[in-house]
Amino acid sequence: MEDDSELKKLLNTDEEENHEAKVSMREEPVEIPERYLPPWSEADNKQKIAIIYYKIGASLPIASTLGTILCSYILYIWLYIYYLVGDTDDRPELYFWHSESEKENAKLRGWICFSLFTLWFLIILISYFQAYKTDPGTIPPDWQVPAELKKDTNLERIGLVEKRHDGKARICKWCNLCKPDRCHHCKFCGRCVLKLHHHCEWIPNCIGYFNYKYFFLMMLYGELSAILIVATFWETVVVVLNDSESSTFLCFLVVFGYTMACLFSLSAAIFLAINIKIIKGNYTWLEFWEKKWFAPKLKKFEVSPYDRGIYNNLKEALGQKWYWWLLPFYYREEGETGLFFRISEEVQTAECSICMTPLYTKETSLENVEMWAPVQTSCNHTFHNNCIVEWSKLKRQCPICRSSLDWIIA
Repeated sequence: MEDDSELKKLLNTDEEENHEAKVSMREEPVEIPERYLPPWSEADNKQKIAIIYYKIGASLPIASTLGTILCSYILYIWLYIYYLVGDTDDRPELYFWHSESEKENAKLRGWICFSLFTLWFLIILISYFQAYKTDPGTIPPDWQVPAELKKDTNLERIGLVEKRHDGKARICKWCNLCKPDRCHHCKFCGRCVLKLHHHCEWIPNCIGYFNYKYFFLMMLYGELSAILIVATFWETVVVVLNDSESSTFLCFLVVFGYTMACLFSLSAAIFLAINIKIIKGNYTWLEFWEKKWFAPKLKKFEVSPYDRGIYNNLKEALGQKWYWWLLPFYYREEGETGLFFRISEEVQTAECSICMTPLYTKETSLENVEMWAPVQTSCNHTFHNNCIVEWSKLKRQCPICRSSLDWIIA
């Protein structure tokens, strides 16, 4: 009997230890695994071969993107601009005009197209390298929300908009850092990125707070270049296909190139239109698709809480100085950290329906952040965390729509 009692004690202690271990495992942040490949100086021959293959694979998106841009420029200059501005007597040249006046007009049109296309080509290249080389921004290791709010007394953006359902600040389980508004973890880069839009494999880099302008300009001038090709290159297609001396390869090259330009122009136009709408409403790519498009029931993001009008939204997306908006230079100014964002006046003046006090105030954000943080219920109504918790203890229904509040108790 004594042996049985000792055995039960041992089993109970083992169960308690296992339970404590599970609890501690849940509380500890998830560790990011180390790289599978060591540095080049420490790698053996097989690992060096693997590193080479990895580098080649990582450079393929860059090579393909730059190759496509360069080939488009060369083909357009060679098969269209050259025949407009040249003074040679090549047979295809005669198809672009029928008189001397038409020839002069064609030459002028050729130089205009050449100037525009070359300028846009250079801006695309600069924007691409700027988006690739610029760090999109990450969370400083020692950054904490309450400390920053107390340091910056002149902060116009008061309180955090994005919090967990319990009102607490968002903590990244991978980085174990407090996440600012609009900050998300990128699984490809293995870190949290400020104002993350998405990870672009073709750059390859995350598109975030410090490099979104360059990505947008690359799309904008890429679409303008594609429109120019579609609007003018059809002349070359007609000339080459109607020329009996044109080779099969040249016909294929011209038709294939023009078809790809049309398809790219269509797809880029859709993509650019989405990004213009994102800038206009002050969304990020994730906010637009996850919270507005794919989750229309989240009425909190039908209008972005950061939407402060078209002009202010453009300043936040493309920089404070409007005359640099369309050029890939001078983006973020000193003091712009990407950790805080100004919210709209409607959000600042919104009131809690229980206590009838503003949801976002400097006093409540500096003191008792978790207690007075605005939280959204499952029925899309927003209250102070402390107010809705106390209300739910008395009544399990939303004070506005009478929906169930069982989730807040758990």
